[in-house]
Amino acid sequence: MMRYVTSTLMIGLWFLAVGIHPAHGARFLEGVAGDGSKVYIGPTSVQSTNAFEQFQLGSGSEFEKLCYLLERVSHAKECSFHYQGGRYSLQDALFAGNWLLFQRYNRDQKARDFIREQISFYDKPSRPVLIEFPNGTRYRIVDVLLNELDLLEHQSVVES
Repeated sequence: MMRYVTSTLMIGLWFLAVGIHPAHGARFLEGVAGDGSKVYIGPTSVQSTNAFEQFQLGSGSEFEKLCYLLERVSHAKECSFHYQGGRYSLQDALFAGNWLLFQRYNRDQKARDFIREQISFYDKPSRPVLIEFPNGTRYRIVDVLLNELDLLEHQSVVES
């Protein structure tokens, strides 16, 4: 059991199977859909998104990667967010994300490390931080954000 709990706290390749939210018995997935494909907040063709266009205009810094992620989250209008047993709106999630970015981000920090560090502080095995899509599927937000970051970094390399 301890190995399972430890593995849920580890942020790795996110290709794990279905987990159970112990506090509520609700099922959630760890960044991958039932068919094994990665889950993203928005379309995977990011080139035509405002978030990607804004990112391309900048220097590509780690801070700008985090701003890109917040912009992607801002389009999740149909989603809800779960934290410590409560359900929160998109506006609440954006407020929390902006607060974390502007209060806790260290300019020398990698975007990936910031996401892992900050969300893992709040993401507990008994009460994970989740994003719920309109179809009712729930995913750990840290996994979805890291998927989004992978997508951005891959697309940035392709565009170069």
